[in-house]
Amino acid sequence: VMDCQPEDQVPVLTTLAKQYAVATRWFASVPGETWPNRNFAHAATSEGATGIEPGFFDGKSIFHTLEETGKDWHVYYDGLAQIMVFDDLWAPDRIANWFRMAQFWDHVANDALPAYSFIEPRHQGDRTNSQHPGNNREAGADGLFDFERGERLIRDVYAQLLKYPKVFEKTLLLITYDEHGGLFDHVPPEEAVAPSLRHASISVTRRFVRWFVTFRGARFDFKLYGVRVPAVIVSPWIAAGTVASDVFDHSSIVATLRKLFAPGADPLTRRDERAN
Repeated sequence: VMDCQPEDQVPVLTTLAKQYAVATRWFASVPGETWPNRNFAHAATSEGATGIEPGFFDGKSIFHTLEETGKDWHVYYDGLAQIMVFDDLWAPDRIANWFRMAQFWDHVANDALPAYSFIEPRHQGDRTNSQHPGNNREAGADGLFDFERGERLIRDVYAQLLKYPKVFEKTLLLITYDEHGGLFDHVPPEEAVAPSLRHASISVTRRFVRWFVTFRGARFDFKLYGVRVPAVIVSPWIAAGTVASDVFDHSSIVATLRKLFAPGADPLTRRDERAN
């Protein structure tokens, strides 16, 4: 998928990919849409969803695991954040961990980043930087296209870390995409393990919506990954040109955080239990 644009049109991602590491077998967790794949990054499950299902999700997330082991976390957002679908992250003591993207720069400068930071791109309006194809049909008010603004977001995050070497040397920056955008890939998705042996628990709000809308993916058994997605891993400890060929999916984020910060914690699901 990285070959779909000339290098000079994606100079930031190209430069970071060459200077650090590329994971060539990072698969979307679900052969479906954005929300379920993003949910796998947080909870190693989409609670039975394969598409964008309105309503709240109430499964345990990696944020809970970090809290249980005394580790802190932040969500940085610009506009409505998709992570809002996890209703218990709205609790007063947890909403305090949500910060506008403008505060990220100050936190880096003051060495105040938590153990885990999750950055949400801007998904709505004429300043979107989530790099959705449909947002690139015309430039926004700033004269830029969504894809260019996404490159700028990646550049600015990296540049801020680079500006403060003591922060950068203890930071791992992962840049990846929730799903594949409908592009063909010559590498077929690998077999996966279902998050649970039981049927997924569906929240009350999602059950209410399902009275009115039929979601075709409800019978999917979650034993197959989605198509590969780009994944670039940035750290001053990584040699230039590194290629990681292990199989990863979005639940690998959960598995990595558990290994680093909560090695004694139980896995959230069977998926992150077995993820690299």
